[in-house]
Amino acid sequence: MGFDRITTAQDEAERIARLRLARTHRIGPINFAQLMLRFGSAIRALEDLPHVVKRTGGSLTPFPQARLDEELARADAAGARLVVQGDADYPALLKQIDAASPILWTLGPLKVRHRAIGIVGARNASAAGQKIAQTLAHELG
Repeated sequence: MGFDRITTAQDEAERIARLRLARTHRIGPINFAQLMLRFGSAIRALEDLPHVVKRTGGSLTPFPQARLDEELARADAAGARLVVQGDADYPALLKQIDAASPILWTLGPLKVRHRAIGIVGARNASAAGQKIAQTLAHELG
């Protein structure tokens, strides 16, 4: 599911809102894509979603801004760059996947000149899942 390129005057605000929405509890790649289709932007989804969920008897709290600021500061210190779906350099093949990650952190360029494999895991991976990923990465390397 692709998202239109970010070209509004609020480019950076929308990019940060996409990061915050993706980090919000219970918002995975599929929910993220559905919310983008429904609300048209992450900024609007973050504004409206808590009210929509409340009407159904539930609750949803967007990812705390303080924690987001910490993540951004750590990324900046590491020299990492945020890439979100909608950015011109978001990998074209990746965005063809239905449950493609809406955000990526990268060190260095994203230009792939040869075949590549990426390992994507859960935010809260189990010990067994981490071991499998480590073994797989070692074998692929």
